[in-house]
Amino acid sequence: MKEEVRHARSVAMETNDQAPSIDYGVYLMDLTHQIRAVDAMVFQSVGRSTCGVLLLNEFSDKNMPGNHIGNLVTFMGEIMLFNDPTVLTLSTKQESYIIWKSNLIRRLKYILEGFSLSGVGDKEISESWFMIAVALARLRVLFHLDWFKNVRQRDRKSLPLYRDFFVENGDEIGTLRKLFGEFDSIIAEMRTQKDGHISIDVYWTLRLVAQALERGMPLQEALMLVTT
Repeated sequence: MKEEVRHARSVAMETNDQAPSIDYGVYLMDLTHQIRAVDAMVFQSVGRSTCGVLLLNEFSDKNMPGNHIGNLVTFMGEIMLFNDPTVLTLSTKQESYIIWKSNLIRRLKYILEGFSLSGVGDKEISESWFMIAVALARLRVLFHLDWFKNVRQRDRKSLPLYRDFFVENGDEIGTLRKLFGEFDSIIAEMRTQKDGHISIDVYWTLRLVAQALERGMPLQEALMLVTT
């Protein structure tokens, strides 16, 4: 499947006498596959079912229930009715991850149209898709604390537990000082947001997973940080 996706993207980006045509559907498919793959690795490993993925058109209601990552994707842990002009009216019978297509395509256009200046390409987008998938999986974990008895929201007090992932040259004190400074800065930015405490937890989970992978930890082991 990955080879098919890469081939489809290369065809979509192929240039000729006309301007290159970008098939945004390929990127949406990439993100969908990534979300499903990460969800399966996180939840099937503990005997839980995977979560469905819905592609809906436009994110327009900031008061909509669920946990939102920007206006691009949402974890919906409730049963909701959606009226979307591009799909039949449907009811989610179980929790779902939602990809907001129009919003995501607008973001992609902004990124890809500036590709020659920014240097952002498929590799960076793929990494972003992975991080979005990890963030959604962590939101689902926090929604199901009854499934994960040892999971607690990550806060300032838990920072010392993570120092081994970040310490350089054996300087644990300096490392902790930097982590506390970064944490305080993030708190200042997010404290006014709805569910800001959850956003802080997700931010630190992403930092941990990224750092673990950078240090050579296997993917499956790194994703265990999502359920701790």
